[in-house]
Amino acid sequence: MDKSYPIETCTFNEIKELWSEELWPMRKSAIEPVSWMDMNGHICNEYADVRPHFWCIRDSQGKPIAVISGHETPPFGFRSRGLWVSVNYRRQGHATKLMQHLVTWATQLKYSQVWTLPRITSWSFYKSLGFQIIRKSEDYEFGPHYFASLPLSEKEISL
Repeated sequence: MDKSYPIETCTFNEIKELWSEELWPMRKSAIEPVSWMDMNGHICNEYADVRPHFWCIRDSQGKPIAVISGHETPPFGFRSRGLWVSVNYRRQGHATKLMQHLVTWATQLKYSQVWTLPRITSWSFYKSLGFQIIRKSEDYEFGPHYFASLPLSEKEISL
């Protein structure tokens, strides 16, 4: 991977455009900055005041080539959401770099775990990072998913 691609904060509008065109094309439900779903799959209105974080890696022209977001989900920890890498930049370590950034962020904020809802087709990536399956679900758009979590500690996380 070219080390000249730093992780930067970005805006919801930048990420939303990529999510709607690339990650979730033809999505029926609205794409919001925060997912109101908790780790049990229930809608949690308490997340309305949660502040989401958006990170990206940009190419040399400033265009995002990889994105991820995250937000707290009390009392469950920190949620990873919407990891996407442009087709031309896949298998270069960008997804791992973004996930490592998110895990470090969550660890520094003293969350007990990072959880996510990856598609089953993406499971091998999450498994390679140490995520553990909580349960399978077929209740969401874009096919079957796993609820998965990565326990955190104050120790250094090495992804």
